[in-house]
Amino acid sequence: FFFFFSSRRRHTRCSGVSWARRCVQETGLGDINEQKHDIIVIPMDNEFNHTSKLAQSVMKKAGKQVQDEVVKIQEQKQQIEEQECIVTDGGQIQTQKIIHSVIPVWFGDLRQEQEIFRKCVKNILTKACELQCSSITLPAIACGTFGFPKQICAEITVGACLEFFQEHQNETVLETIYFFNSDMPTTQIFVDVLKKTLKQKGGVIMSEGGKTNGSEVENKNEVVV
Repeated sequence: FFFFFSSRRRHTRCSGVSWARRCVQETGLGDINEQKHDIIVIPMDNEFNHTSKLAQSVMKKAGKQVQDEVVKIQEQKQQIEEQECIVTDGGQIQTQKIIHSVIPVWFGDLRQEQEIFRKCVKNILTKACELQCSSITLPAIACGTFGFPKQICAEITVGACLEFFQEHQNETVLETIYFFNSDMPTTQIFVDVLKKTLKQKGGVIMSEGGKTNGSEVENKNEVVV
């Protein structure tokens, strides 16, 4: 499952963001490799290792070309810090580019992991804009292997995206962010966080017909929230 929100630049009065549409849809088996957006984001550690199941799946599907690109970048950079990211081609995946973001490991925020991850998200969006891309698939990249609680991951991801659009409302070519998740519990957490954030910020969630709808996610049918 995934859901997304869009920034339509022609509706940038007041908040700088038009929350034009956000829905939950069935996407086959929930395979991120089948998402046809300009950019897919996957996590890695600061030694260029793709240890999460998500990243391993994408790297396997992308093929040797992308794996070799990562090795070449590693040889050139030698070192990479948390919150930084690198870019490779999409390889065998139907996406233009893959952004590999260095995610901090969760230690209960003893190392200010929340702030580091917030910078990760903003750096990802900045890189997407530099690449002149209009759509990006952004999974819950800090969960799982990196240990972030799903609630905290969702709050930081959604909050950082909103802040980014507000800060760059007249500058970005990025229009749509797809929050991709392969399981329903994580998706529901993101839905709840986005609804709460929009309520606090005075945003509007609209259906395709232009009417605000406050329904919950239910079953596997399309639901506009």
